[in-house]
Amino acid sequence: MNTIHKYSMISDVAIIDMPQGAKILSVGVQRTEIVIWAQVNTDNPTVTHRFIAFNTGEACGAIPEQFIGTVTVGSIVWHVYDEGE
Repeated sequence: MNTIHKYSMISDVAIIDMPQGAKILSVGVQRTEIVIWAQVNTDNPTVTHRFIAFNTGEACGAIPEQFIGTVTVGSIVWHVYDEGE
């Protein structure tokens, strides 16, 4: 079944299981938590995604290609990337 699900990033590196082929729609903040919304087909098997959030000005090393968005939590600005399936 096609639907939209919300996934929470509890830390700056989040390992999240979601159905294969998930399409990341957006990133935002609810209360004080970074959340990711994705269009998923719940009939697909689950795969692991790795999401990374970098602070503005933080040394990043290798930056993943798939940028999702920028969010502000309190006074910290985070830039969120998806390393994919």
